[in-house]
Amino acid sequence: MAMAWSFRKMQKDEVNVDPIQSEFFNTEALPNLADALVREAIQNSLDAALPGTAVRLRISLSGLNGALPSAKTSEYLAGLWPHIEAPASGLADVPANDSPMPFLVLEDFGTRGLRGDPSQHDDGDAPSKNDFYYFWRNVGRSGKGETDRGRWGLGKNVFPASSQVNAFLGLTVRADDQQQMLMGQSVLKIHRINGVRHYPYGYFADVQDGLPMPSQNKGFLEQFSADFGLQRGDKPGLSIVIPFPSPDITPQLVVEAVVRHYFFPILTGSLIVTVSAPGAEELIFTADSTTALVKQRGGQLESEIGRLLDLARWATREAGPPAVLNEQPPQAAPKWSSALIPENLLKAIRQGLEQNQRIAVRVPIWVRLKNREPQQSFFDLFFERDYDLQHEKPVFIREGVQISGVRASRQRGIRALVTVSDKPLASMLGDAENPAHTDWVARSTKFKGKYAHGPECLRFIKEAVYELVSIISQSDSSVDDRALKDIFYLPKPTAEEPKTKVPKGGPGKDGSPVPPPTPPPPKPRPIAIEQIKGGFCLRAAKGGAPLPSSATVRVAYEMRKGNPFKAYQLPDFQLDKPPIKVASEKVTVSSQSANQLALTRLDPAFTVTVTGFDPRRDLRVQVVTEDGANARS
Repeated sequence: MAMAWSFRKMQKDEVNVDPIQSEFFNTEALPNLADALVREAIQNSLDAALPGTAVRLRISLSGLNGALPSAKTSEYLAGLWPHIEAPASGLADVPANDSPMPFLVLEDFGTRGLRGDPSQHDDGDAPSKNDFYYFWRNVGRSGKGETDRGRWGLGKNVFPASSQVNAFLGLTVRADDQQQMLMGQSVLKIHRINGVRHYPYGYFADVQDGLPMPSQNKGFLEQFSADFGLQRGDKPGLSIVIPFPSPDITPQLVVEAVVRHYFFPILTGSLIVTVSAPGAEELIFTADSTTALVKQRGGQLESEIGRLLDLARWATREAGPPAVLNEQPPQAAPKWSSALIPENLLKAIRQGLEQNQRIAVRVPIWVRLKNREPQQSFFDLFFERDYDLQHEKPVFIREGVQISGVRASRQRGIRALVTVSDKPLASMLGDAENPAHTDWVARSTKFKGKYAHGPECLRFIKEAVYELVSIISQSDSSVDDRALKDIFYLPKPTAEEPKTKVPKGGPGKDGSPVPPPTPPPPKPRPIAIEQIKGGFCLRAAKGGAPLPSSATVRVAYEMRKGNPFKAYQLPDFQLDKPPIKVASEKVTVSSQSANQLALTRLDPAFTVTVTGFDPRRDLRVQVVTEDGANARS
């Protein structure tokens, strides 16, 4: 077979459409191209895993030191240069065609490879699991089923998007027949060469009767493997070579992407990732090595994810069977309420959090495809208290893939993992994901209208950590209205005290209106409340009433509606625990807990400074003295 690059000529009646698939990976949830590449490559490999086999992925960057010499480059890119250098190809900063070629290699092992008839060119009656056909000859169409992690058929587009020449080469060994095949693809825009329009998709292949076909020439495949340092041999799987990778894809960013997005399947032992580059130590991320490797690297990665790795390691190895919440009726939309948590479990979880223990909870949920019987499923929560955390959102993981852009309410001081592995629920959430697999979207075309109570299920899962911790906190922070009755009270009027009538405005004897009486001036307050950065300060009010012998201070985050003090929850803050700091001078703080301070022995020069609150939220502060007078801020 004669391998060469070819782009077919466009016909006059064709619709002019330029590929835009790479835009699906431009999302805030994926901060850089390395994140998108690592996420999609590993997801595809996990979907292709052989039963009972751990997937091993090797990521190797040649850098300039290991670049392929220009003489060798021409064997793989010679016919591509006229197309990528065409004015309308859509490429910028095209490398010189006589320069050495850096490259990036992604090889997976323990996978099935691209199975199926390589000559298939339409859906026909062929089995949907023709991996070769769907990988090379389809865009936005996938042969993956409901149990696979990917659905959109767009993940492979990150390979050309990661190349400065928008091209990649793929060598596969198939597990079912051990056949080896090599082909390549480039994705440009509609472009002209010598006045002739060419289609955006081109192939490095042997074109037979208009159909690009892969090479199976053993000698050529061995040469290809040697030139790019592949470790494929006869082991089944897929090897991807990306020529001239984007400079934005660096070894450091690749390592960070591996850890951030796939720490969970690595810790469970279902995934092993190796990252190598010239002049750098080869890193092998396994269930046993990942935590230590992250701590050794230190820096921002360790500060961001180190404690989360500890929680995930506990969840995958030590947690044991999770506590199970009560089921809800299968025909109803799922809804959070205290009825979901058995009383004994509620007490156990509350006590565990108070003692800084980690908590594992399983939440039953029904998945109901419309016009079908509901299927029982579940998801798991793993969480712990960490007073150093501000408002941290939970980490959501579906079948090992982190769904990093899920919008969920945040709980202050709580670190949490939400994991979904059970097939009925995992399939539903997979249908709800956007093409980049970063969020669950109720209006997704693969999800909308497919499930009974589908949007309610998504909200139930997204808000699980917030709602569960809220229920626990509310149950633990009930207020006894009689607790302070002997200290702070308003006396009832005695029988001897005459009732004072307040005159009302109205017509006088001559018919002229009588104005209502002037209200009395406000009673001077003994204590002033001043707003400062991160909190507030209390001191004696200038020209105010005499200082009381004692006072109680209550604090809560402000609300648009309702009483903020009734809405206060322990996860908001606790005045006796970090990050809240209480500093006082010339006053005794007799007690501090939850959202209250008790003050006694107030000197005229006293101050109480309280800081460490969330700077993004407003505070309501109330000071109540023994005579019932109060001040608010």
